[in-house]
Amino acid sequence: MPTAKYICDECGIEVKRSEKFCHECGAKLDWSEEYEEYEPSTPAPKTKTEKISTTNNNEVNDFINSSMGKGIAMIFFCLLGIVFGTAVLIRRSAIKSRMKGDRIVTSEKEHILKHLRAIEIDAAIACALTCLNVFGSLSRAAQLATTKTTYGYSSTNSADFIGYAILLVGINVIGIVVSGSIKKKATAAVLSLKK
Repeated sequence: MPTAKYICDECGIEVKRSEKFCHECGAKLDWSEEYEEYEPSTPAPKTKTEKISTTNNNEVNDFINSSMGKGIAMIFFCLLGIVFGTAVLIRRSAIKSRMKGDRIVTSEKEHILKHLRAIEIDAAIACALTCLNVFGSLSRAAQLATTKTTYGYSSTNSADFIGYAILLVGINVIGIVVSGSIKKKATAAVLSLKK
């Protein structure tokens, strides 16, 4: 009597009942359902005509998991963040669509690299522009703290200037940290994919 054989629903390869993940594609095997048995003399049914090769990459996964919130933060805290933050979020979605779960589809590696490099550039530009905006923030703080006296002279209230400067420069510092972090994680992902 032939022994029972089990196949992976994702790639159609034969798996053992004791395995938690497919050794070929990495898909999680759900043993709560009854898997179809097939006779050794009949070929294993294939769910897909093409075998998909995937690899795991911790840096890319780390980037995907952390960039959503940081991309949204770029929109609010970086100079031109509405442009660069949105670009990061769109490219993040494009990278995620070229992955199978948390694994990189090997044939999509070059496309993922292009998106990661573009994110690196976007984050670097956003960081540089936000650094330059610190000076504009100081100027704006001085304008907000300046009032006209009854005789037509202008005077700047030091306490108001310091308050406005802390607020406006603080917003820019958050933008610099967020965009710098996005760039750092994208660079780490690019380097890991080039190996």
